[in-house]
Amino acid sequence: MKLDLPVMVAALLVAATLQELLPPVPLGGLDLKVQLLPAIALYYLERRPWPMALCAALWAGILTDSLGGLPGGLSAFTLLCAGGVVLLVRDASERRSPLRACLPGAILAFVMGVAQGARLALSPASAPFLSSVAAALKLMPLGALAAIAADAALGRIDFLAGNVEPIREEGIT
Repeated sequence: MKLDLPVMVAALLVAATLQELLPPVPLGGLDLKVQLLPAIALYYLERRPWPMALCAALWAGILTDSLGGLPGGLSAFTLLCAGGVVLLVRDASERRSPLRACLPGAILAFVMGVAQGARLALSPASAPFLSSVAAALKLMPLGALAAIAADAALGRIDFLAGNVEPIREEGIT
């Protein structure tokens, strides 16, 4: 019996809890939260079948919106759009190291930071949009680290749960 859904739900709940408990990072006048839920979505988008990947992206976005007080759908839409791009360019059968999640994690952290900053810029008594873009740039290293950690941990958990099998290298004859 595969444990795909229980592992995904547990990963999303743990990431949501950690994301809520960790203090915001002060970045140039804005206090933005480190985004752990998009790192979970990124793991599924890069390594798992597309229905599960889009489900993880959707729920990561819903949880991000509900925890951050953002309007419903903002993060979910952003993650689903990013997910569509990732699904178009990925090769799920390719052997990957967790370090390969570094650049996509940094880019996704930037995109999510800009989306959140844009929403914050529209609220009264808020920082201007350009400062939110600068803050989102500063979130990129933290997003890269979150993506690497999520990729390594979930890859191991999925393997131990029997959700994925090791990729066998075929010899050239």
